[in-house]
Amino acid sequence: MGSIESPTNMRVKEIRVYPIKSIRGVSLQSQRATAMGFEYDRIFMLQRVEGDKSMHVPHFPSMCLFTTEISPTENPEKILVRFGLNHTFDKPDQKLPDEGKVLEVPLRPDVKTLKQTSVLMHSAPTNAFVMPEETCKWFSDRFGFEVRLLYIGLNKRHVLGQLNPNAPRAYVGDGDPRDTAMSPSGGWLDGLKTGLGNVVSTVASYTGVDAFKGVEDGLTFADVAAFLVVNYKSHVDAQERVETEIEVEKFRPNIVVDGAEAPWEEDYWGEIGIGDEETGTRIAFTANCPRCASINVDYDTGRMAEGGKGKLLKSLQSDRRVDPGNKYSPIMGRYGFLSSKNGVRPDKPVTISVGDEVQVTKLNERRTHFCKLISIPVTTP
Repeated sequence: MGSIESPTNMRVKEIRVYPIKSIRGVSLQSQRATAMGFEYDRIFMLQRVEGDKSMHVPHFPSMCLFTTEISPTENPEKILVRFGLNHTFDKPDQKLPDEGKVLEVPLRPDVKTLKQTSVLMHSAPTNAFVMPEETCKWFSDRFGFEVRLLYIGLNKRHVLGQLNPNAPRAYVGDGDPRDTAMSPSGGWLDGLKTGLGNVVSTVASYTGVDAFKGVEDGLTFADVAAFLVVNYKSHVDAQERVETEIEVEKFRPNIVVDGAEAPWEEDYWGEIGIGDEETGTRIAFTANCPRCASINVDYDTGRMAEGGKGKLLKSLQSDRRVDPGNKYSPIMGRYGFLSSKNGVRPDKPVTISVGDEVQVTKLNERRTHFCKLISIPVTTP
């Protein structure tokens, strides 16, 4: 794939942040990017009190009935949260006492009076602050069970396994037994959990030139990487498969890139540059994004969709199971981190805007494999 040339008309089509993980996000014209991701991205998350269970869309589809907005001021102070029903989900007779109320959540809560709790998410533990009781109750009334809204504050989660762009890597050829050292037997989460025991020995035994000059300062409540980038052409292809409009938000991108020559060519992107050389930034990609049942959720009902929308995952499974590290999951999108330019670490936030030019600055000769400590040979277009 080193022969692919980077189109000159690629642009940032959309920027999205998700202030509260797994509920619907916000489309912005520009946003500051840091080593931990876009500012305000996944700084809150919901937790079911029973079992201290982190809440994710495929397990709690009704999360898509909540929408968010960042207060429209030059220095935003609040997240505005709305719910799409006038009753508790799945309980039409249980009317909400504050129907239509917009919940206001401060973007920078004062944590001095908030108690802390521990969170374990994708094998990456951290501490978080529990938001006030009235805020948690607002969500509980709508879900129909007790939940907490958690704020990460200055805490952070570690990036695990091969997704850390600074992890030493060495390429071993296709078919080499070492090539499956971190390959999961089940889903991608199982791979992270079972593979962690191999990280130290694998890194120690097979080190080499790191193809990714990424910068990693930890994560908020984002799943496994600071940024998720989606090629708009791939989104169009996904819609055509099921002959219906699919919200790009279902794929949870932070950045949607328009102008690529073909769908799915992002599989081979090793790094992209955004904006001009002097003031812009680069994102180094370390892994593919495996997809799950969350893309089959109907955003109008809060349930798994019927008809074409409910067949989206299956349609992608037909030919998008292209990552042996996630052999049962179709791939759409690339996980990435801010990248050093000319050996200089980006130590200040960089603003990315809709319309910014995008260039592919590195191409991989083969697809990356999820949860594998390897380098991928790259070429510079």
